Amino acid sequence: MPGEPHELWRARDPKDHHVEYGCSCMGYEIPGGLGVTPADPDCEVFVLVGDGPYLMMGSEIATAAQERLRLTIVLVQSHGFASIGARAVRVETIAELEDALRAAAAADGTAVTQVETDPLVPAPSSEAWRDMPVAEVAGLESARAARAESEHSKQAQRPYPAPGGPVEATR
Repeated sequence: MPGEPHELWRARDPKDHHVEYGCSCMGYEIPGGLGVTPADPDCEVFVLVGDGPYLMMGSEIATAAQERLRLTIVLVQSHGFASIGARAVRVETIAELEDALRAAAAADGTAVTQVETDPLVPAPSSEAWRDMPVAEVAGLESARAARAESEHSKQAQRPYPAPGGPVEATR
């Protein structure tokens, strides 16, 4: 799940995109959103989660509802599991998604928007990549080679936004 949003999302503000990386595991998304919500009460928090981690987060969804936190959960349904709970709406088109997100943002409480997907259709390439850390010290030659390749690849990396470039503040 973190790979495709990373490639497709164009953040305009440092607080626009919060994603787990590295050695974290499935199930970070909703607890992460719960942490962001009270930290910035005026911020609209949308959590993008797959159906597997969604099944793990029943207690976090219950906490969000109990505490009346404004948290919008967007469930990417790849049909690996078949269980959805909370106040939910299913969408199949971009227009339905936009309507559902507007309604969720205006609602008082936790909302789930289920997005139907085809797990066999990949997202288009943005030619971006995630900078996954590779161990600095390793006994395996393959791991040392991966580290060397990672360090070489970083030479072509450019910061976003470019130094001195404009940053649009749109939300």
